[in-house]
Amino acid sequence: MMKTNRHELESGTAQWYAVYTKPQREDWAQLNLNNMGIPTLLPKYRSQDRRKRTRVRPLFPRYLFVQLDLEVPGWASVRYARGVSQLIGFREDNLPSPIPEDVIDAIRRRQDEEGLIKLVETEPMFQHGEAVRIVNGAFEGLDGIFSKHLKDGERVIVLLQLMERWVQVTLHVDQLKKRT
Repeated sequence: MMKTNRHELESGTAQWYAVYTKPQREDWAQLNLNNMGIPTLLPKYRSQDRRKRTRVRPLFPRYLFVQLDLEVPGWASVRYARGVSQLIGFREDNLPSPIPEDVIDAIRRRQDEEGLIKLVETEPMFQHGEAVRIVNGAFEGLDGIFSKHLKDGERVIVLLQLMERWVQVTLHVDQLKKRT
């Protein structure tokens, strides 16, 4: 959800920057930055834990976005706000690196009326028992049987016949293709 500052930024050169927070302190950092009058964006989504309890979590754990004008004195105080570890920057002049406005706009467009990001649920690429071929990695070229998708949505379990036994192997979903 985006929080805005109490007063408008003075010039039109404000840009968005990423802030790296202390572990599990995104909300605290956002509160302190907002109290300093700095606009923030902390994208969150709704998920379920192992016990099926609904939780609201940061979309980017340990990160939030701040809107700053580096030409206005005092912008560096962001680094010292409670809950903040550092501003993210890869520039040679040790200044923070701006986030393109279209990235921030894309995040905002995905927010629902509660300010939460709606995650896209995709159809599973493979079905239980389906024949697959491993296309890269240590087991490249081997055929196996698809077992299941893991909860992270990126890893899968495949059954491979190795040394006359069926063995479960965890792979990234991109390492597989359907066997024809």
